[in-house]
Amino acid sequence: MARYIFQRLLSTIPPLLGILTIVIVMIRVAPGDPALAILGDNASQEALNAFRERMGLNDPMIVQYWDFLKGLLSGSLGTSMVTGTPVTESISEVLPFTLELAFGAIFFGVIIGVPLGIISALWRNGWLDYFFRVVSLLGLSFPAFITAILLILWLSIEWSIIPVISTPTSCGLWDRVYNLILPALSLGLIMVAYIMRSARSAMLDVLGEDYIRTARA
Repeated sequence: MARYIFQRLLSTIPPLLGILTIVIVMIRVAPGDPALAILGDNASQEALNAFRERMGLNDPMIVQYWDFLKGLLSGSLGTSMVTGTPVTESISEVLPFTLELAFGAIFFGVIIGVPLGIISALWRNGWLDYFFRVVSLLGLSFPAFITAILLILWLSIEWSIIPVISTPTSCGLWDRVYNLILPALSLGLIMVAYIMRSARSAMLDVLGEDYIRTARA
């Protein structure tokens, strides 16, 4: 098992390296001057030249790419042009909140999508099945920002159940979970459509197995 996982992890390296290379090349060949975008149109030529030299923008593209790979292997992603702080430090500050939101969205997607998918498969071609399938199509079609706005209007403004803006991070565990409900539910409703359709398809495959037909007989 460990060998299989290790082989799968190794197989992801070439695609990731290819995607990374394409992204870096596209950023470098895109029109615009990063120094001018950061310092503004009123910056002097001396300031622009100093910024490009400090950030390594004057180096050839292959040198910039190699420096980035060396920093990536050593655990350093460089320094942000905007804040001037290390990128890894900026990521570490927001990563816990991102993980909280991701797990919260997955939680809502699973506890809502799986039961609906099972019910839809058990009553295949019934009115519940058609209703849930239409709901899943609507969930796939609605943009996330539309769903978020509607949830804010209903849950926060009309009914005042969930706050629109969360409290500081120093609050207790329950307060953090309470403040996470609205954004997690907004993302989770989109996942419900995918999970429900996957659960329905998987349930129909199981219901069609020989041992299920034998048990019913």
